[in-house]
Amino acid sequence: MPQNTGPKRFSEGSEVFARLQSGWEKAIILPLDNPGAAYKMEVISSGDMIYSPADYDLFVREALPSAEEEQVMQGQIQQMQQQMGGKGGGKGCGQGHGHGPGGGPMGQHANTGPKRFKTGDIVFARLAAGWEEASVLENDNPATAYRIQVTSSGDVVYAPADADLYVRATMPNAADEKEMQEQIVQMKQQMQQMQQMQGHQAQQAAMQRLDSNEGSMIERGATVPDGPLAMEQVFLVKMITEHRSHAMDAAAKSVMNKMQVKTLAKAFDKAKQCDDKGRAMNIIQKAQNEVQSQLSNDQKMKISKRAQEKMEVVNEQILAPQEEAWLSNLNEEQRKVWDDTRKVADNAEPQVRMQLIRRGQLKVGKMLSEEQQATMAAGMKLIRENFMSGFLKSEVDQAEKDAAEDEDAAAQMMEQMMNMGC
Repeated sequence: MPQNTGPKRFSEGSEVFARLQSGWEKAIILPLDNPGAAYKMEVISSGDMIYSPADYDLFVREALPSAEEEQVMQGQIQQMQQQMGGKGGGKGCGQGHGHGPGGGPMGQHANTGPKRFKTGDIVFARLAAGWEEASVLENDNPATAYRIQVTSSGDVVYAPADADLYVRATMPNAADEKEMQEQIVQMKQQMQQMQQMQGHQAQQAAMQRLDSNEGSMIERGATVPDGPLAMEQVFLVKMITEHRSHAMDAAAKSVMNKMQVKTLAKAFDKAKQCDDKGRAMNIIQKAQNEVQSQLSNDQKMKISKRAQEKMEVVNEQILAPQEEAWLSNLNEEQRKVWDDTRKVADNAEPQVRMQLIRRGQLKVGKMLSEEQQATMAAGMKLIRENFMSGFLKSEVDQAEKDAAEDEDAAAQMMEQMMNMGC
């Protein structure tokens, strides 16, 4: 990631377009409260608070991109995921995500101005599989630094920025490559941290909408507009969102130091006394951002791992059975529509995968009969009630265990004090 210092393109209050998982949305630039981000923004349509990891057109822009620009940027995103250990093969040139200390290529938010290489120059391009000789096809597209053709395969790839991390005049030596690999590791960690932060904020915003019962059943997560199935599906969305938030909080508390725990506890206490839900959410979010900036990389990785482990158990116990209750009641035509949707979605990039799945769910939802909906709802309700019964029992058992451990610790402390003559 680039260091987010120096002049920015957009000032507070500016209206911009921000890249979300679901696509581009209008947003307002807010005062920045996270030094690891370039911008903090409020999405106009939903009120969600989000962050841009860098001051770059790939993430935040003045106007909607053209179809050609978006195609180039999707290629950059795919290349970034391939080279940083994500899904995909080995044809990507550069990740599109910045430098280490001292600033970097993503700070060059627009790929305009003079370039190091001209059309026809022979260069070396970083692909996921390693460095390859290539020739520059284009160097004047503002959406990318270079369009390059790999000599050995003829593949056309893009360099997201005019920097040695992506495209060079000569092959790097061992020392240079080691330094660049360290930059890539750093970028990957920072990307994961930013995604976790945005995911947590999105979950909070979703919970706020669910709690206030705003919007239609479809907008709140159902696949049909009303009826018992819609109610069960909204219950499921709310339950999973609550458990994900619970898992993140529990994982965070297990690795945070006493000062970080105290900061969050004070924020939650203050938020409880606030009648304005929006203000209460902002109090909690500000404290979470403060603690987030203090966490070490090791702490963040532990939080992510432990939260994921908790959610895997929840998914196994509630989400998988609920999905089976839905799938098992589809007829042959409906099941084919759903299977075709999953095939396309499974091969899509993460930015569009969830959007494709949601469209498929809604398409199948329109095909369901009232009888099918009633049967699905009954099965989902039984699974939900059984899960909650077991979950509440486990929570009570854990609380009793924690209380017993506290009593033991207090007794041991008292014994130590008596032995010391206190």
